[in-house]
Amino acid sequence: MKRRLDELANITMGQSPSSEFYNANRVGMPFLQGCTTFGRIYPKYDTWTTSFNKEANPGDVLFTVRAPVGDVNICKIHTAIGRGLAAISAKTVLSKYLFYLLQANKSLFMSSSSGTIYQSINKDKLGLVELAVHSDEEQRHIVGTIGSVDDLIEKNEGIVEKIEKMVKAAFLIVEKSNCGRLESFGNLLSRCTTGLNPRQNFVLGRGRNFYVTIKNMYGQNVILDKKCDRIDDNALSKISSRSHLSKGDVLFSGIGTIGRTFLCYETPVNWNISESVFCFSPNATISSEFLYELASSSDFVSFSNQNASGAAQKGIRMSDLKSHKVFVPNDRAIKDFTRFAQPLLLEAHILRSENEKLEALKTLLLDRYFGSH
Repeated sequence: MKRRLDELANITMGQSPSSEFYNANRVGMPFLQGCTTFGRIYPKYDTWTTSFNKEANPGDVLFTVRAPVGDVNICKIHTAIGRGLAAISAKTVLSKYLFYLLQANKSLFMSSSSGTIYQSINKDKLGLVELAVHSDEEQRHIVGTIGSVDDLIEKNEGIVEKIEKMVKAAFLIVEKSNCGRLESFGNLLSRCTTGLNPRQNFVLGRGRNFYVTIKNMYGQNVILDKKCDRIDDNALSKISSRSHLSKGDVLFSGIGTIGRTFLCYETPVNWNISESVFCFSPNATISSEFLYELASSSDFVSFSNQNASGAAQKGIRMSDLKSHKVFVPNDRAIKDFTRFAQPLLLEAHILRSENEKLEALKTLLLDRYFGSH
């Protein structure tokens, strides 16, 4: 049965308070302007406000109404919302079902939006979008089925987050010890390379292999999904001959969003990287795990961002990274750290890989329940 969104839910459009009321000190109401801090299901917060006009309540669906239109999260706590968001509160359907319904029908809202450069959708157009709605019994089944997959993903992500905190804490202890030396970062590497950009080298959109750029590096992982460009075997061979990407290497995003990292647990066979991604190979003095934590550390990422240059997109030069002085603990400390971190980081990698499969399953379920309904 087709129903308009405004028949299914109440819609509250956000309104941005003056920036003078914003703070990062957790004073006032948590505030979201748009989807910058959206998670898979629930948002994180980095801004609070002492003055606001529009609010989302726990259980509401947070819906982006401008650039991009149609991204969704679920509100867990009372949240002030800015003009980039709407709070959608279920009236005649289950709240979690409404979340999945909106998530599965993003294209409908994008087609109802307007704007040549920045897309947006107003309350009237949003409310008039018609959606195919399941019966109450079907809604409960859909929420139970897809929700169980989401629960597994959230559980795995919670474990991964704890592992990352433990390993980072161990790295900080080693980093702050007095037993070590300052060394140029380049002296810790056996190889420092990048991938290859298309230009005259190859054409994107052809083939079965994946072409990884910064947008495909997220949460210490490389995401090989439909958002990832494709390349053919010839292009993959050309890139591989330049990057020499291998098991144990660490990837580092060097342009645009600087500082995303990934530890390769196997030599890639069906993907490789662009020129915006650096590939660090450790030499015999350090381990891959130590190099990964070093490249992920706040000091290293801060240096990279502070020394980035460029007009359109800022990037850090490889030569600047290689000459950057970093603290290197003694051999025993590195071995002790590696012995502790190696099994934990491997477990985190396995859980991330499992979540990729679960995400693919969720996509299939969304299509099954909402694609032809």
